[in-house]
Amino acid sequence: MLEKCEADIARFTAEINAIRNYDETIRKRKSRIKQSIDLIDDIIKDGAISDEHLRMLVDVILISEVNNEQSIEIVMKANFQNCLNMYDENGELTDGVFLPEDFL
Repeated sequence: MLEKCEADIARFTAEINAIRNYDETIRKRKSRIKQSIDLIDDIIKDGAISDEHLRMLVDVILISEVNNEQSIEIVMKANFQNCLNMYDENGELTDGVFLPEDFL
């Protein structure tokens, strides 16, 4: 009986710690998302994307060519990095996925 109680206490303690970590993770994500939303709100308020806005949003643009096919990869600084969109040669969106945060 005592062993069962101790096992239950250990399990509940582990669950409580996991919830605390989860709560902290959510707060951090909300803070990062808020910064990105504020930046987008500034862009919308200004009515145009300035060079300064682009520098705050984009980390690097990689352009490559393989077998006469060009590829452009835009690496964002803002917290939009868990979204991956694929476009065809006409610039039409063909596919999009959300990646796990720890993927990148």
